[in-house]
Amino acid sequence: MGLADRIKEAMGDRKPGAFAKETGVSPGAVTQWLDGSTKTLKAETAEAIEAVTGYSWRWLTTGKGQKFVELDMSTVTDPPAPKNLKRVRFFDSATVEQELIDQGPLTSEPNFVPVVGMAKLGDNGYYEEINSTPGDGDGTVEAFSEDPGAYALRVRGDSMFPAIRDGWYVVVEPHGRPTPGEYVLVKLKDGQKMVKELIMERPESITVVSVNGDTRRTILREDIDSHYGLQPVSAILPSSKWRP
Repeated sequence: MGLADRIKEAMGDRKPGAFAKETGVSPGAVTQWLDGSTKTLKAETAEAIEAVTGYSWRWLTTGKGQKFVELDMSTVTDPPAPKNLKRVRFFDSATVEQELIDQGPLTSEPNFVPVVGMAKLGDNGYYEEINSTPGDGDGTVEAFSEDPGAYALRVRGDSMFPAIRDGWYVVVEPHGRPTPGEYVLVKLKDGQKMVKELIMERPESITVVSVNGDTRRTILREDIDSHYGLQPVSAILPSSKWRP
């Protein structure tokens, strides 16, 4: 099945002009798909078609993989839940990237972020992961996140009170862009792990401060774990947001 056939199937009973308007492309582009003069499909265009039709952008562009977007049926409501609302399991950056390919475009709708472990807080924002079972974890938290690799840690201890309270959750976005003035999760090559407020970024270093505003520290980028890097904390959630 070529691109023209896949586009025709996704269009269904839609007229070319209406289909072009729904997907945000020109009528001429639709005509070129249907007559076979265009053999490829841009990823952003395929994502737009997926959002309209429910046909997977990967299948539209390559003819491979699942034809339709997969839904997590436990989240379907009446009216139906948005497409692509699916629990994402976090293993490592390579796996997350693969799951991004498999699941289609990002969503800004509320979704369920997996809790992959617990962070036992120590002094000055340092923490130790305990009971960490990446990808299996302990339930989910309801959060707004556009990162399909987002994950949550349950926080134990009062060293970051009142910003982060015992038993609450932090949502981390490994694909997000850290912004000065916001909290970040930092993992160093020597094994140190911390949640800090990012004060400043330089090409060769970052400056962070304890959540309670006491201790500043400058960290060389060469000392940051290259696998995990610097990950923004997108949300701090109370225990009421947890779901089994």
